[in-house]
Amino acid sequence: MVKNRHEEARANLIKLRQGKFTDEEIEEEFQTLIASINSSIEKGSFKEIWQGTNRIRTLVCIGTNIFLQITGQSFTSKYGAVFIKDIGAIDPFVMKTINSVAIIAAVLSSMYLADITGRK
Repeated sequence: MVKNRHEEARANLIKLRQGKFTDEEIEEEFQTLIASINSSIEKGSFKEIWQGTNRIRTLVCIGTNIFLQITGQSFTSKYGAVFIKDIGAIDPFVMKTINSVAIIAAVLSSMYLADITGRK
């Protein structure tokens, strides 16, 4: 239906619904699908992500991913326990538990601060 092949779409919908729905129900569903596709299709260009407020949103998303990689968060999440075990510093389970508790505390405190200060 997105590629304007409505007759094929209607035939396939009839095959799927035949015997379970009446012809009127099938036609009503088909018209609903057409209306929802026509109202939801909005094509943009690559250029639009760099214009206006979209530029800030794009840079925030890119920056977040860059800083996640720079800080080594991916390494810590995936290989932290193995790395700690290899260096023999402390028990990996204890370190993972401490790390998890710290993360939970940070998330809860940030949610609390967001509720106090409000959202824009």
